[in-house]
Amino acid sequence: MFDWLKGKMTRAVAAGAATTPTRPQRPMPPPERVLEPAPRETRGISYDPNLIRQYHDDHRQLLELFGQATAAARAGQWTGVDAALNRFRTALNDHLLSESIRLYTYLKQQVADDPDAIALMKSFASEMSGIGRAVIGFLDDQKDLVRSSARQAAFLQAWTDIGRTLGDRITREEKTLYPMYCDSP
Repeated sequence: MFDWLKGKMTRAVAAGAATTPTRPQRPMPPPERVLEPAPRETRGISYDPNLIRQYHDDHRQLLELFGQATAAARAGQWTGVDAALNRFRTALNDHLLSESIRLYTYLKQQVADDPDAIALMKSFASEMSGIGRAVIGFLDDQKDLVRSSARQAAFLQAWTDIGRTLGDRITREEKTLYPMYCDSP
């Protein structure tokens, strides 16, 4: 019935007439025109003049969400803490992913000939990877925070330590790493 779909035969030209399919032929370009790939104007990640401003905005948002979770915890509003932590996790993941792809990749290609700059950048990337894993691990452990008084009791001290670490990291990124991001001549 559907043999023509499977390539076994073509639709009948006349009622009841079956023919064998012909193999499709590749279209050939006109002889005077040879197909070549389009030239690639840029390689790698391009400079984005708004990127660092976006990262500063991300940092402000992360600190604001951190403050919301802290205030909710101090007030004993654990459902509010849970909501703020979920928003914090999303914002942190988005920021870390963007930095990993857009910032570090661009910096690698820009400072490829400067071993000191490469070492500094790799150090920042490695450190942030470790901090990111630790913070996400902490957030994973807080999933039943609303129902666990033991976790609630320990939350604020651990959260304060995370905030101190992130605040220090943000300061160093904005002072040392972000100035390395500039448009190449």
